[in-house]
Amino acid sequence: MPEDDLVGAWTLLSAQERERADRFVFKPDRNRFVVARAGLRHLLGERLGLAPESVQFSYGKFGKPALVNQPDGADLRFNVSHSRDLVLYALSDGREIGVDVEAIAAMEDRDDVATHCFSKAEQDAYLAL
Repeated sequence: MPEDDLVGAWTLLSAQERERADRFVFKPDRNRFVVARAGLRHLLGERLGLAPESVQFSYGKFGKPALVNQPDGADLRFNVSHSRDLVLYALSDGREIGVDVEAIAAMEDRDDVATHCFSKAEQDAYLAL
């Protein structure tokens, strides 16, 4: 991502989100978080008629974010998941929603892992694939 775009995304984040971003050890991971969170703010702001930087979150017991400042009558729920360069957003009106995305990594040693870690029945099922 061009540096100017990243700076623009950074300016949309809250102080708490910037602190979280700064805790990433690797710059690519930090940049992915910043871009994913800025994208979420754009989507939510668009649907609520708010500027992306004015979207406010509260956080549940396990860290799941929820919207604080919804206009009267709105009950927008959302979830976000990211893995490497993939990000998935889900929005719902009035119902909790959850999503998960995982980047697929090639495992060159998958046969060895199956041999050492799987039961005989699991190995047979794996070999049948």
